[in-house]
Amino acid sequence: MKKIIASLLAVLLVMSFASVVMADEVPGNLGKSYTAGKATVVVDGVVDEIWAAVEATKIDVPYDQAYPDPNFNFFGTNVEAKILYDDQYIYFLIIAENADAFSKDTIEIYVNESEPTEGEYGELAYQMRVTYDAEYAEDGLYTVAGTNPTEYADDEIVAQKALVLSNDNKTATMEFAFKRLNPDVKDGATIGVEFMYEDYGVLDGIECTLNIFRWNIAEVDANGDATGITRPWQETMNFGKLVLGPKAEVATATPAPTEVPAADDTADEPANNTWIFVVVGVVVVAAVVAVVVVVSKKKN
Repeated sequence: MKKIIASLLAVLLVMSFASVVMADEVPGNLGKSYTAGKATVVVDGVVDEIWAAVEATKIDVPYDQAYPDPNFNFFGTNVEAKILYDDQYIYFLIIAENADAFSKDTIEIYVNESEPTEGEYGELAYQMRVTYDAEYAEDGLYTVAGTNPTEYADDEIVAQKALVLSNDNKTATMEFAFKRLNPDVKDGATIGVEFMYEDYGVLDGIECTLNIFRWNIAEVDANGDATGITRPWQETMNFGKLVLGPKAEVATATPAPTEVPAADDTADEPANNTWIFVVVGVVVVAAVVAVVVVVSKKKN
């Protein structure tokens, strides 16, 4: 009987281990992780200096194309995200470069503050879908949809937001401050985060969504086979990992080397007074000669 029980326990142990391994190898979960520095920034459309020292991560996983796919047509799209946090907010800086004029492009940000991060969509997980356009009133950003805990409204999750467009409307810089909902998540902890970017533009004379990109979730694997992941807001186990890291450092520009003027070789040299000694010598010799001549005349 003991042998049977021991055998059953061994089988259960192996099955548990296998399930853990399978959970870590979910197709379409690229296993991306980002460590955010701790700092407080002002979300007002003026990008704080500290962001310059923050590492960027690309949002470049094609929505329904094999990843990575060197032949994928990005239409000139390049989207990056930077993240900081403090005790009250998670700060996102999204920088989108695009070959098209910006209009109706959309960024989606997903956050799961529950522990552990694996599991179904819970009350501490939320998704914000924000469209931006210079023609929008106020800050140029419009919250299209958000899924939040029932006790929070959309504008209570996104505490602040700001948009800056380049002069030619080719680059959009967006800042967001998302309220932290779980006070039990301390520095050094890991939470879930995911991004999705929808690139809207004109193709063959028709306005449409040109591309959709994600950060950590791929619907198609490197072989082009479907992964089964289609709704990231319902599958928080496939979010990427956000590590709440140490205090962030401000980038310090290396000062340009100060040009030292060439040394003046004559500045410290003693004055050349040789001519004075020559003149004095000539005068003395002349005086001596004159004295000798006078004395010799007197003797004669």
